Amino acid sequence: MKNLIIPVEFFKALEKYPSIYRLMWMKWLTKPDLLFMPTFCEKTGFESVPIEKIKDCYAVGMRYLGEGFFSEKIKPEKKEKSKVSPEIVAEIISYLNIAAGTDYRPNSKQTIELISARIKDGFNKEQFFKVIDKKVAEWKGTERAIYLRPITLFSPSKFESYLNQPVYGKEQKSNSGIKNIASAVIEAKQRLFD
Repeated sequence: MKNLIIPVEFFKALEKYPSIYRLMWMKWLTKPDLLFMPTFCEKTGFESVPIEKIKDCYAVGMRYLGEGFFSEKIKPEKKEKSKVSPEIVAEIISYLNIAAGTDYRPNSKQTIELISARIKDGFNKEQFFKVIDKKVAEWKGTERAIYLRPITLFSPSKFESYLNQPVYGKEQKSNSGIKNIASAVIEAKQRLFD
């Protein structure tokens, strides 16, 4: 959260309202990121003040906020993105590269974001392997092989449907050998570069 500069005009504008309004805003401005929480008015710390008065005070102050009384708008802090370990990303991309015969980089920003987002959604490494296995079995050697790429396989709109799609026609090949090779490649890279 950046520092806020609250001009005196903000409090002067509140002078036409009951003095409790200035007191409430002085307290609230010490933790401005809480102002945007849905239950803010119910948890203000002013239990002796009627809720209607709190809501009115909040509305008045937020209206002034919208009119630019602050030199910098109050914004809730962005939560830091949870990072997935580079080893997991590297293992998934190595697996894709070996299975599909591609050469994607595990340090690509977009690839890291796609994998991180799916892991944040609750998916695990084995499920990535399963998606790769299914789509390689279905697309490799066809004109659809161009879609054996992270943006297609790991996208939020497609990943889960690929994971849960049944395998029709041919029995899915087991890529346990590919998993072993991918693990060996990753282990060798770690030994060389660590």
